Amino acid sequence: AQGELTSFLPNDLLIRDGFVLVAPCDGELLLCLDVGTGQLLWYVDASTHYAPYGRLTTLVGTSGEDVFALSQTHLVAIGLAGGLVKWAVELPTWNGNPLIGRGRGVVVGDHVVVPGQRELLVCHVSGQPGLRRLPLPTFGASREPLPEPSNLTSHGPWLAIGHQGGIEMFSSVEALQALAANCTDPHRRATLLLQAGLVDEAEQ
Repeated sequence: AQGELTSFLPNDLLIRDGFVLVAPCDGELLLCLDVGTGQLLWYVDASTHYAPYGRLTTLVGTSGEDVFALSQTHLVAIGLAGGLVKWAVELPTWNGNPLIGRGRGVVVGDHVVVPGQRELLVCHVSGQPGLRRLPLPTFGASREPLPEPSNLTSHGPWLAIGHQGGIEMFSSVEALQALAANCTDPHRRATLLLQAGLVDEAEQ
């Protein structure tokens, strides 16, 4: 049985522009190393009692200028070049198990996206103008995932949300329309259009 992790939760390594970011489960420091030499460039104390955002637990990703991390209560931006904490945006309360967190987010273009309770929490990489909350559509023919952590990943117009019980796929209306236009099966084409919210086209 896994014991309680008192520092970072399990995280991926982040590599960007010659930097590698490490958030070790057995350490208290978020480390930034030079990928060529392994030299320590900067670090941030993840467990400092003086930070208003609390203890950092999870790495989200990087925009190229900043690296984004989560605490239990905030999304935090840290400058990639020097490790300076730039801003912190408060997140809605997470009602799941605090020992395993809300899951991993993703940086998509100019936005940071992190999991919420059956919603996506979206913030611009600049921290302004604040946080947007996007409710996730309900399942059509399955049980809703339990309130549990979820991991996000994206590729082009596709967003995948992984839960313990399965994977949900989301996309833009334009991408679903493009799929439908190239689909030869009329039932499949109607389903794609319906999923895009194009009820009249799907009926036709």
